[in-house]
Amino acid sequence: MQPYIPQRLEQRLPPNLAPLAPALASALRQPAQKSAEAFLARPQFQQRFVNLSATAHEKIVNVLENKTGNGISTGNGVVTLNLHTFVTELGQEIGLPEAALAKISPASTCYSSSGARHTRCGCGGGSSSSPR
Repeated sequence: MQPYIPQRLEQRLPPNLAPLAPALASALRQPAQKSAEAFLARPQFQQRFVNLSATAHEKIVNVLENKTGNGISTGNGVVTLNLHTFVTELGQEIGLPEAALAKISPASTCYSSSGARHTRCGCGGGSSSSPR
């Protein structure tokens, strides 16, 4: 179990229930894992993943050929890939509630690389560019 999960539960529970956080985290681990495995096994997800992989390959080739487009940019040797639109569209397709989609931070779905080092980047908020 990830050590931060009980801590995050403890922070969100009312004070009188906070001591139950480790037991709750432990009890929720297996259902959460099964749900994640079921999600990953869905043909819808698998097809989107295949499409994303093909798009990512195309984008990398474009970068190597000094071409850029929607959802990708280069500057000063840093490649930036913005997956926010892809992630939110996938969430809509699988039926995530709008409230959950609204919590997806653009910064958490944007990645940059410089040489062998890969890091999350800011991606400037709600970009509408798509990696497809």
